[in-house]
Amino acid sequence: MTDDPVGSGFRNVLLCDDVRKEIGNKRTIVGVFSGDIIVSSVPAVVPLAAYIEFMPTSLDDNEIEFRFLVGNKPIATLKATLNDLQMGVVAVLELPKIVIHATQPTEVSIDAQIKNRPVQRLMTKKILVGPIS
Repeated sequence: MTDDPVGSGFRNVLLCDDVRKEIGNKRTIVGVFSGDIIVSSVPAVVPLAAYIEFMPTSLDDNEIEFRFLVGNKPIATLKATLNDLQMGVVAVLELPKIVIHATQPTEVSIDAQIKNRPVQRLMTKKILVGPIS
């Protein structure tokens, strides 16, 4: 697995509460986590979604598997098939909301694998206990 998605085609990767598709090819991204995910106590229920922009490096980049991980344990896998992929055009992917049950401070990550290429770590956030402001 590589931790450096540079050149992989993945652009913006945002972890958030929700992504809503709007009219006119727009998205509303709700509750973006700009740093660590802070919960007031554990156990905690943490709803998460992701907004990902992907620029293909080949027209064969049309199948991507995404994995949400808590610690090193996969908790959700999503497979995307990009039917109208075009070179030089950004594809927007919204990973649907999942719910994480954090029983202790941990990390949440998103991995991606394009067809038979190596798995890439797109992002990691810590889930920590602390004051919520």
